[in-house]
Amino acid sequence: MQDNKNHATENTQAVMFSKTIGKTTYDVSVYHSNANQETLHSKVLRLMQNDFAHKSL
Repeated sequence: MQDNKNHATENTQAVMFSKTIGKTTYDVSVYHSNANQETLHSKVLRLMQNDFAHKSL
């Protein structure tokens, strides 16, 4: 697996964690841009609305 730990820049913050499901371990990296104006609440709401819109097709 490619090592993505060095992809954070001065405008981003990386959160890394591992999750094991059964016998498989997933390494997850989440990046958040400090320059982004969207709040967590508005982003989650937007993602949910997009998800519901695609499921209703």
